[in-house]
Amino acid sequence: MKTHFIEPFVASTSHCVLHDMSTGMQALGATMRCAQKFIGRFKDRGNVEDITEAIRHLEIVVSSVTQGSDIVGVTSGMLGDLYARRHECTRNIQDINLAISHNQKAVESTSPGHINVPSRFNNLGNSYFCRFKCTRDCKDIDSAISHHQKAIESTPSGHSELPKFFNNLGCSHACRFEHTGDLKDIDSAISNYQKAVKSGHPDLPNMFNNLGNSYFNRFKCTGNLKDIDCARSHHQKAVESTPSGHPDLPNMVNNLGNSCFCRFQCTGDLKDIDSAISHYQKAVKSTPSGHPDLSNMFNNLGNSYLHRFKCTGNLKDIDSAISNHQKAVESPPSGHPDLPNMFNNLGNSCFCRFECTGDLKDIYSAITHHQKAVESTPAGHPDLSCRFNNLGNSYLGCFKCTGNLNDIDSAISNHQKAVESTSSGHPDLPTLFNNLGNSYLRRFQHTWDLRNIDSAISYHQKAFESTSPGDANLPSRFNNLGNSYLCHFKCTGNPNDIDSAISHHQKAVESTPSGHPDLSTFFNNLGNSYLHRFQCTRDLKDIDFAISYYQKAFESTPSGHPDLPNMLNNFGNSYLNRFECTGNLKDIDSAISHHQKAIESTPSGHTALPKNFNNLGCSYLHCFEHTGDLKDIDSAIFHQQKAVASTPSGHPDLPNMFNNLGYSYFRRFECTGNRKDIDSAISHHQKTVASTPSGHSALPIFFNSLGNSYARHFECTGDLKDIDSAISYHKKAVESTPSGHPD
Repeated sequence: MKTHFIEPFVASTSHCVLHDMSTGMQALGATMRCAQKFIGRFKDRGNVEDITEAIRHLEIVVSSVTQGSDIVGVTSGMLGDLYARRHECTRNIQDINLAISHNQKAVESTSPGHINVPSRFNNLGNSYFCRFKCTRDCKDIDSAISHHQKAIESTPSGHSELPKFFNNLGCSHACRFEHTGDLKDIDSAISNYQKAVKSGHPDLPNMFNNLGNSYFNRFKCTGNLKDIDCARSHHQKAVESTPSGHPDLPNMVNNLGNSCFCRFQCTGDLKDIDSAISHYQKAVKSTPSGHPDLSNMFNNLGNSYLHRFKCTGNLKDIDSAISNHQKAVESPPSGHPDLPNMFNNLGNSCFCRFECTGDLKDIYSAITHHQKAVESTPAGHPDLSCRFNNLGNSYLGCFKCTGNLNDIDSAISNHQKAVESTSSGHPDLPTLFNNLGNSYLRRFQHTWDLRNIDSAISYHQKAFESTSPGDANLPSRFNNLGNSYLCHFKCTGNPNDIDSAISHHQKAVESTPSGHPDLSTFFNNLGNSYLHRFQCTRDLKDIDFAISYYQKAFESTPSGHPDLPNMLNNFGNSYLNRFECTGNLKDIDSAISHHQKAIESTPSGHTALPKNFNNLGCSYLHCFEHTGDLKDIDSAIFHQQKAVASTPSGHPDLPNMFNNLGYSYFRRFECTGNRKDIDSAISHHQKTVASTPSGHSALPIFFNSLGNSYARHFECTGDLKDIDSAISYHKKAVESTPSGHPD
């Protein structure tokens, strides 16, 4: 947000025209009038060389008159204003130093009680304010406040300039607040702005805007809704009191959008985000092409569409977010200080669309833009850890699709850098620990290296321990720690691990308010834990609990939600598992029905589609085992073929899909005796073994399945090569099975 600082361009000099007392005085008068002409020409053309010429002429006047003369005060004041104006154009620190020097002379040469005392104090305060913006030296902003205060104290009540002086004192307090975070300053800023707006000053719209900005900034510290409501109200007044076409109007409309956006983040009320989008659109449309603020306005509009998408799931919103974020990064010049943030936001939008559509183009774009954000952020910048974190998240998302270990290694590396560049006690540290844990968890799921799951548990535990009770993120910390324990259980079979998983998933559910958008995910994961404990204990209570929680997950997920296919898939898995235990055909019918719905609700090309095809195929296979109906085994093979065909080479799930398809061909061969089926079984089991990394925990099972297929082929052909192959693979299965394994 911009704070509008009201300052005079130059003091009036009409009362200082020199009458012809002498030839010297006439010359000074001519020099003064020449300076005024250059000032007027600068106002018309904006050429900084005219300011330089005006300064040159006025310096001649100052050097030629007696110190203590009123002409010195007037001319020094004019010089102070001109140097300040030239500083705005050149950003040369020497100009603002000279502005302070001349404004100080103007104050010192003005007698107490003189009509110009208030304006000269005000101008001196303005100069210190401008130097503070360059140097960030607290002495400068303290001096600005002191002189602005003196301007007010020396101005009679009811004077027409008093609102301007109150406004400028408010600006100085607001600026010091931004530097120190001291709430006393933002309170003082609000108090002075309130005094300023009580007048009918012609710059009232900017005063309303400044008052709105201060309420906005206080809200960000206090979270008090009254402050954001006041911010929105005063930003609205600023907009309403600004004439159409005024050059400040786009900035004021943008600030009104900021207030509505911030209110939405606090309340979640869609009316607020709709208003924010509307105001940001108006700000963009009313800002001329090439304007330096346009890129930030595009960025704000993109952010508001992104947040609305997160609430509604409407793809039009995320498309609009990406479009506006793209325009934002294309607008500013290379090296612009806001460019890293804009690259980061564009990456975030691409990442969100990827999560919805599964389109790899989006995740590659997210990585590219997050990488640019990191590379363009200087070392030690407070946002660097956040940008490392987002880049890590993008690599993690890419790994989920490709299974490429380079991606998960990059995710861990960037998440590690995010943690290392964050100070102990920083409020973002729990989130960074959490995400690093997520990356280790994913690498474990690919490699089954226990060191990775141990690291995942460790970082998820740190995330939980560093999150304060009552924090809105606490349920997700419980959830992720439960996920890590669940994966540890899958590897070790230790009952303590699955009990810990259930316990933490239960806490996630219990600590989440009804209606929260994450509740369905937490129900789903609690169902997962009960399902896995059932697979270990065969206790029907566990599978009943699993089905119950999957049901709650499904019921609390809106139609069209991107997580719905996964929940339907898990729901189907639980019915399939209960069917295996009870043989109740209603359960296998429910499994097939839910797996079918999972496929129907998954967009074409989505990365989850192969898994859903595979699971539907497994349900048909189990139905065939019970009924012996060839239509069921045909359906199993049909869907498992689709699973294999839609899974990219190298994907970690591919070996399991080859194995399942091979087994279905094996079972159909046993029913039909068709040699093509047992040939296909061997072919797919060979692909299973070939695509499984050495040392993988499932490799003994895959060797055994391939051996079984060769043994069955031998029974059909009598070819000794088949039985030799069967013996060889069965031997490998035995040799690769750990001692003490139940199989």
